[in-house]
Amino acid sequence: MQTPTVTLTKMAMNESVASTCCYRVLARSGDLLFKEVLSGGYIGSATFVEQEESAEYPLNAAWMSLVGDYPAKYTGLELRVVNGVPTAVEIAEGKEVLTPLTSINTFLSGGSACGHDTNACAYYAFRIVALDEAHIDATLPHTGVGARFDRPHAAMQFTS
Repeated sequence: MQTPTVTLTKMAMNESVASTCCYRVLARSGDLLFKEVLSGGYIGSATFVEQEESAEYPLNAAWMSLVGDYPAKYTGLELRVVNGVPTAVEIAEGKEVLTPLTSINTFLSGGSACGHDTNACAYYAFRIVALDEAHIDATLPHTGVGARFDRPHAAMQFTS
């Protein structure tokens, strides 16, 4: 009767562990921590501007292609091009109600163009975030940071 051969090999931290956190502590010396970054980049302090959709504006993504901020009454609606004119499409009592944007002369940003990338944009809220321990320039996706892992985010420590 043959017995199976089992070989044990010491392994480095595997990819599944690296995908769940930003760094692990290698050693501790008094108040100093020696860290190994698991998903590329480095750990440091960071200050950056974060952009979030404004809670006041239900925003259909097509509206972002237009220059200017339109009232919230329209921005949650479907946007179509009808006879070459961008048009808000609303369903009322089972029928489509079309409102050509050329008839909406109320721009929220004072009638000026809005590139949707500054604090003047009504569609978004911008806030300044300062982190003492941030994971900066990550090169691999990892859990808890969403699809934009390459943006600075709070560093998470792996614990075993």
